[in-house]
Amino acid sequence: GKDPNPEEMRRQREVRGQKLRNDLAAVLTASELAVFDEYEANKGRRMLESSLDIQLGMFAGGLSEENRNMFRDVLVEEMTAEGDWFMEPETYAQPGAAMDRQLEAYRTARERVVPAMEAEQLTHVDAFVEQMESVMNAQRQFAETFMRRGREE
Repeated sequence: GKDPNPEEMRRQREVRGQKLRNDLAAVLTASELAVFDEYEANKGRRMLESSLDIQLGMFAGGLSEENRNMFRDVLVEEMTAEGDWFMEPETYAQPGAAMDRQLEAYRTARERVVPAMEAEQLTHVDAFVEQMESVMNAQRQFAETFMRRGREE
C-alpha cells in the first residue's frame, strides 16, 4: 500500500537529521554545535509546552499565572514520562491510543496539583480536563468515522 510505515518514517527522519548535523558540524564551532544538539534534544518538550500554553490560555483562563505554569509543568512531566512518544510516527498511526495516553496524563496531572491549589483554582483545572476530554472524544469519533469511510470505499 502507499501508507508510509512508521519504521521507514523514523529512519528517513534520522537520515535527514544526521545529514543536517553533518552539514552543521562542518561550519559550526564545537560549542555552537552543542547548542544545536541541546535544542534538538528539547524540541519535542518545547513544542509540547507551547501547545499546552495555548490550550491552557483558551480553556483555563481563570488560573493564576503561577498555577497555570505549575499545572503545565506537571502535564509536561506526565506526558514525557515515557519519552517523546507524542513525536513518534506510530502516534499518528494510532490516534486512539495516543489520546488515551494523553487523557491519562491530564488526569494524573490534575490529581498531582490538587494539594497545591485552592478550591477555586481547581475548578478551572477540572473544567480544563473535562474540556480536553470532550475535544479528544470528538477528535476520536472524527478519526474513527474517517477511517471507516476510507475502508468502505
